[in-house]
This record gives sequence, C-alpha cells and structure tokens, in this order.
Amino acid sequence: MINNFENLICCPVCKSKIQNNRNQYYFCDMCKIEFNVYENIIDFRNQISDSTKGFSFKNDLYISKILSSNFSKFKTFNGLLAFYEKLREFKNIDDINSLKIDQSIKTSLAFDIPMSAQQSIHGYDILKKINLYKNEFNYESFDYNVCLENGCGHGLFIEGLSKQFQTLLVIDFSMSYLFLAKKICEERKITNIRFLCASVENLPIKENSIDLIHSNNVIEHVSDQASMIKEINRALSFKGFLFLLSPNKNSAYFEPHYKIPFYGLVPFKIRHWLIFKFQKRDSLDVQPLSLLELKQILKDNFLGKLNITFLPSKLKQTAQTGLLRKIIIYFLNNKLIGSLFSFLLNKILLGIMPYHVVIAKKNEDKQ
Repeated sequence: MINNFENLICCPVCKSKIQNNRNQYYFCDMCKIEFNVYENIIDFRNQISDSTKGFSFKNDLYISKILSSNFSKFKTFNGLLAFYEKLREFKNIDDINSLKIDQSIKTSLAFDIPMSAQQSIHGYDILKKINLYKNEFNYESFDYNVCLENGCGHGLFIEGLSKQFQTLLVIDFSMSYLFLAKKICEERKITNIRFLCASVENLPIKENSIDLIHSNNVIEHVSDQASMIKEINRALSFKGFLFLLSPNKNSAYFEPHYKIPFYGLVPFKIRHWLIFKFQKRDSLDVQPLSLLELKQILKDNFLGKLNITFLPSKLKQTAQTGLLRKIIIYFLNNKLIGSLFSFLLNKILLGIMPYHVVIAKKNEDKQ
C-alpha cells in the first residue's frame, strides 16, 4: 500500500501542495484549479494549454470512457488491449455505436488470455540493464523508495518496476493507456501504484522526490522536449537516477516509427512526402532526436553528471530476441573482441545506433 502518495504530488502549474476532496477531486488553493479523478486516476491535464504531437483529447476521452465502462468484461490486459485496438480502427469515433462496441467486445474476448512471460519481462529486464549501466559508469547506488514511470504507454514495464520499489507513480498523457496499465495491475495483483494522467512537460510531482525516473521511447512524442528534461531535473532527488531511452533520428537501422533507415539524413520535404504518401501519417507527429540534438537539450536543461551510450558492455541477454540483437550480444561477450566491439558501438558508431540511452544523476551543488 502507498502511505506517502499525497506528499509526492503537487499542482502541475504552480507546484504548490494540492488537497484531496474525499477522493472525488483534487484542488490547488493557489491556482484555484480542480483536478478530476476517474476510476482512481487523477487527471492533471489542461485541455487548452497541454498538447502532444498527434494526440486528440476528444478521441482519448471518448475511448477511455468506453474502456472504463467495459473494463470488468475483460479478465486480462491482452483482452482489453485487443478491445482498445479495435476501437482505434474506427476512423471516425463519432460513428461508434452500441452495436459496434458489442461486436468489438465479442471479437476481443478471443484474445482475453493471460500475459505471457515475454510481455512481463520488460520491467525486470530494464532494471538489470540500469544496474549494468550504473556500475559501468561508476554511479552511486540510489534508493528504492519511489520510482516514476514517465510515460507508460501500454504499461509493460510497470510489473518489474513495482516489484523493486516501495511506490511506483505511473504517468501518461493518454487516459486510455492508463486504463490498459490498470488492467495489468489487476491481472498481476500489483497494489503499490498510483496513476496520474499528466503531461511530462508539467509533472505533478514535488521537487527532489523521485529515486528513479524511467522514460522509455517518450521524448520523441513530446512537443516541448526541453521542458520535459527540465521537469525531470526538478523532480529527481539528489541521490536519484535517470534512465531515458531516445530513438535515434540518424539510425542506420530502421527508425521505429516510420521504418526509414537514416531517417534524419533524408531531406525533410522528401521524408515528409514519403511518409504521407505511403503511410498516411504526418512526419511531425513524432520527432526523434539525433545524438547532437539530444546532447544539446541535456546540456541546456539537466544539471548533473550524465552519460549517453547504447548498450552495457557486459550485457548478457535482452528481453527482445531478434537476430540482430543475438549477434550483438554474441560479440559483446566474446573474450577476444568484446571490449573493442563495445567501444565501436558505444563510442565510434554511437551517432548511428538505433537509440541512445541517457543515464544521469542530478548535481546538488549546481542547483
């Protein structure tokens, strides 16, 4: 159970303490703002001033209400996820009626099966990697009191993180995603989690209160990436640790969102046209960073020790099991060329690796 939750949260606007009105809503005396609570999820978003690329408040609110009203019809995360994906298939959500919802539920129930070990492993796997990175770059150990999952997506990291920390705060800008994460908690019987629907650019988290911030494939979806890093710097405790994964715009491999190699090196007008022509998407919805861009944002907005790398040199295995990963792991663990191969990936060729990992600790004497 979580005993100190209200000592961790604050108003996302003025950072003042907020009050709880019998779990019906929270309010800030300073800003005179009320924050609604839906199924124990506090909604800190401002629909006028908050935004994120390619996101529709209208769609998210509508779909999250459908998920909420049908939440108990699914026993597992996979069932609710299948239902969510069915709802997302409708191009115009205003056309969704009771019959279509019932049909979608019936179809989705065929996928209402327990999470696999491969789904559950992600949080455990990331903690192992964090320890490898921490040891490799000589970072001090951090406390295991409070962890912030800073942009949870479908929530596949939260099981492993919840087992290690006393309290896990889970944030996402999408209320729908938080309902999916809630179903994981119900299925896996996780109770030490609180869900916050909020912008990572305006965290409803008190200063210097988080021991580990984990943010995996989030920064590329954020409108103001500098504000996201500033907020991380503010919320992270002085003994805390940051793990941030950022897809590389200039990756020699296929960029994960648009599937184009060397995405950032293709002239903007050409890649914008290609993505719209063949994928019917706007290339501005996702903005991955190059190594130089990531370094600059961190330099300007994070005060402390940090390193940017790709893979730990002593990595033995990963949760994802593709052929390329198997080859990389094999060479990393080769006694003859392992160190040289690590230097090649993490130094010489870092600028064209598929993603960049930021590990960092806030510097107290520079605040």
